[in-house]
Amino acid sequence: MKHAPFDSRLGQLQRGLGQGFLAALAEPDAAGEEVLQCILRDPRLDAQIERREAYYAELAQALHLDLAPLVAAADEAGLAVGVLAELAARRHPQALALLVDPEPHPEASAAVLEELRGHPEWDAAGLRLPAVAHLADALAARDDLIFDVEVYAAFWEPWRAALPVVEEAFVEAAARAAAEVLHAPSPLRDPRALSTVELLVEAGGENSNVASAELQQRASESDRAILAEWIARAEVRPCAMAVAAKALGSFGDLRLLAAAEAIFARTDLDVFGAATAVERQRRAAYHHYVRALPAAVTLPIVRLWWPRGGQLRIAAGHVFAEHAEPQDRAWLEEFVQRAAGRSSSDAVSEIDALVRIGDVRSLPVLLMVVEQATYSWARTRALRGVAAHPADPRAQAALAAALWDSEDDARELGCRHAELASPRARARVAQLAAMPLVDASVREAASARLAVDAVRD
Repeated sequence: MKHAPFDSRLGQLQRGLGQGFLAALAEPDAAGEEVLQCILRDPRLDAQIERREAYYAELAQALHLDLAPLVAAADEAGLAVGVLAELAARRHPQALALLVDPEPHPEASAAVLEELRGHPEWDAAGLRLPAVAHLADALAARDDLIFDVEVYAAFWEPWRAALPVVEEAFVEAAARAAAEVLHAPSPLRDPRALSTVELLVEAGGENSNVASAELQQRASESDRAILAEWIARAEVRPCAMAVAAKALGSFGDLRLLAAAEAIFARTDLDVFGAATAVERQRRAAYHHYVRALPAAVTLPIVRLWWPRGGQLRIAAGHVFAEHAEPQDRAWLEEFVQRAAGRSSSDAVSEIDALVRIGDVRSLPVLLMVVEQATYSWARTRALRGVAAHPADPRAQAALAAALWDSEDDARELGCRHAELASPRARARVAQLAAMPLVDASVREAASARLAVDAVRD
């Protein structure tokens, strides 16, 4: 969707900015419709990374919005379902009604309950039992007895106690699935006794971490040759390929550098097909390889790769994010500044590189990303760099607004670094410290900040 200008209230609400939250509270009558439109027309670029559910739910509750449009839209998976689940966890009457009596809106009720099962406030108390039974019936009817098994397993005991009404087949199937999820991997015999090839086979399975740690000790020339050959084999599992690549790169072995450049330069690997899928997996392994090489080797090379674009730029960006030097600051700032007016999703590595360099002269560019980017992951990465300069008034304004941001990382940074001279900021930190629905990292940061300020006072 097209986002409204970054300096408008709607644009700020679409981006999940704290400024938008506060602007909506200041004009509740005018902002209510904008909040509803944000929920119904999901503004996120990546729903798996960007969070908006709690942000819009808190606003909907504060603005006393009628949830009927969200209930009507909740028949289909989307942001409305997540917001309704958040509101149900907050005991909002209209959202709770979906769980107390699912019959008027059966699809919406089932969708919200599925979302709630992974929520920190989930419980299987009697209040929610009618909707739980309804959901079980709906799943059985569509022959989908098991779904999100790992989440189900985590809550298996409460469900067992609360669901005597659920069909026996559903209960038995769920119990089997839960047992499979909770089954521990078979222990790996002494990894030092395994050959390098045997370790690579294990690296593609449940003992990957143990096997990978042992492979990091196999730096002989013969072992390196096996690692390089393994990456070239078509039948190797992707995770085993990645383990081999990381190990070889960590040894500073340069034998695959030319091959890495060649595969990054290819433009034919993003089409569908079994053959290209294998090559994409191999390309991903080469990314791990280049990142693991010593910076002294890769930095001069990736400075030449980056202007060529495509996967060469992506590989270079990963290296800059971890190893950029002050001499890279000027061109990084120029690129990030150009990206700030767009989503900034293509500049996250370069933003991380500026944060790593940590020069205060980068602050205006990072603040531009915080204010303008439509991709909230880019915003939170830039905010890390802003937080490195808390004494700057420009940084303080952004950190204070972050207390109301949609992203947990941003709110945590606000709790740790925003000045609390303002009664409103102090009250917000106290609210976050006491709010059970807030991510634990935010709650802990808020509590720690209040404790430190109490000692100072």
